[in-house]
Amino acid sequence: MSIVQLSHGEFAFAFLLYLLLATSCFHDDKTHTTQNTNIIDVSAAISNDINQMLLSDVAEDLEIIPLYTSEKSVFDYSKIKHIVSYKNGFLISVGNQIKNFSRKGDYIRDVGFFGQAPTAFLYPESVGYNDQGNEIYVTSGFSMTNDLRVYDVDGKYKRSLKIAKDGEYITTSSMRIETAEYRFIDGYHVLRRMLPIPDMRREPWQIMVKDSLNNFVSTIVDPTLIQFRQQLINIGGFDISRAGEYWSAFEPVICCYKGKRSIMFDGNDTIYNWGKAKRKLFHRYLLKTGSQFVAVKDLHQLDKTEDYLNRYVHPIYLLESRDFLYVVVEHEKYAYLCKFNKKTGEICSIRNKGEIRFSELMNVHYRRIQLPQFTDDITGGCSFYPDHHNDHEWIGVIPAERLLTEIDIDELEQKEVKLPHRKQQLINVLKNLKEDDNPVLMIVKLK
Repeated sequence: MSIVQLSHGEFAFAFLLYLLLATSCFHDDKTHTTQNTNIIDVSAAISNDINQMLLSDVAEDLEIIPLYTSEKSVFDYSKIKHIVSYKNGFLISVGNQIKNFSRKGDYIRDVGFFGQAPTAFLYPESVGYNDQGNEIYVTSGFSMTNDLRVYDVDGKYKRSLKIAKDGEYITTSSMRIETAEYRFIDGYHVLRRMLPIPDMRREPWQIMVKDSLNNFVSTIVDPTLIQFRQQLINIGGFDISRAGEYWSAFEPVICCYKGKRSIMFDGNDTIYNWGKAKRKLFHRYLLKTGSQFVAVKDLHQLDKTEDYLNRYVHPIYLLESRDFLYVVVEHEKYAYLCKFNKKTGEICSIRNKGEIRFSELMNVHYRRIQLPQFTDDITGGCSFYPDHHNDHEWIGVIPAERLLTEIDIDELEQKEVKLPHRKQQLINVLKNLKEDDNPVLMIVKLK
């Protein structure tokens, strides 16, 4: 799936309007090694750009799952918001529906329904699955009541849970890489959100944790936001008319890999470990960006000037595998996928060039960039970047049209790949695929 990264400017306009309306990298001579494996020298990584990153560095297998297409199951892949993989299948939040497919891609049913009724949801933003209680959880976008709808495995309504106080805007950016505002992790309900200006009147939080019975466990906030909030108090409070000066932050990134839980906050150069009790953060890595000191106010200002974008390396996402940590950063007109070897400290990157734009309407600068992608040397198929991930898998959503346009079957048959049987599976899928079919899921099984 081609992912376009739209940054603060474009989303800020949409969200402020919403508030008003709703009140292996190749080991060549370029490889750089940091002296401290607790520091990721991102500034060195982005000057260490290479030709490609291989999917085989992280994958032991790659499942190819075409989603069955019928009148009931068909959907617009561009409207997918969240995919959850569970033991018997996939739950897909798309448009105003929750689609349930089996592990083979067969359509099972829709879960719940769209509407204003207490048993329904409005524009489901995120979905979760509890394999202990066999329950499906659905958040409802554009709702000020912050209710979590609970359904059984047959898609029938069971009850609703109040997951946060009304008016606390459990909302994430639709422009980010992974937008799920809610996830069910380790038996906990985990909410993550942007921090809108009105909430800054209260004690701020960006992550809220509740147990499976919906009992409060903890809230987490970026320490720099606490500083920012105090600065606003010191200068006289929260003047909403000056929102352009007082913008806060995008939602934090939660990266999961085989029991590890890493947290990264927007504008903070620290990667944190999240304790098993889900109450405390511990320093894991420091991202060395090579930037001059940036004031907290500047980090949380709505407009990032062109000078700011050119000098500050901005981390935006994390992925992890057995051997590597991948950090997506933006700098100048580029997006970089930086690869850090957790054992040796070796680092390198691939990059895509975009552009810095200016919105006269909002008076802000922003980047528009397509993210760098992994080379699929497992099957020989399209380049890959995960749209969703969990402890053991990266999930990519590839539209049928893209597969048919980018892959020549005759050329693919001649390619040498890591797993020939998966290449043959891809060829068989292509031979039966139509342009208007549902997308194909590419499920990377992590080492």
